[in-house]
Amino acid sequence: MAPGTREVVDEYLARLAGGDADHIAAMFAEEVECYVAATEAAPWMASRGLAADFLRITMPRFELGQSTVEADKVLVDGADAVVLGHFIHVIKPTGRRLSTPVAIHLSVSAGRIHSMHLYEDNVALVSRIRGKRPITSSACAAAKNALS
Repeated sequence: MAPGTREVVDEYLARLAGGDADHIAAMFAEEVECYVAATEAAPWMASRGLAADFLRITMPRFELGQSTVEADKVLVDGADAVVLGHFIHVIKPTGRRLSTPVAIHLSVSAGRIHSMHLYEDNVALVSRIRGKRPITSSACAAAKNALS
């Protein structure tokens, strides 16, 4: 019997924190619909292998074993789950700690993830990885006041 949606989501979050790309990718169906906010593309179909390749490129930027996934809320409705929380990583080689809020919509069938939509502020994340401060609401307000 295949595990239910909540069990698959809990295992996925645990594997994300562990950082092993192949171990994470094994949770996906052979074909999976992916969407990552702030990309210019609409949702696309990817293979499990492509998901593993993406993770192999991304994971080495973080100190493995020091990353965590904090799931503040996990909402499950049948085959669908929404995770609201934070990814917390330690960036190589600077050792800086980085926290980014995320929302993930997963669809699960037969114990595998068939759809993953990730909503994350990728612009701020890349800026922080590069050592730059993200644009904050107070910085925007200061700029607006300076232009007035």
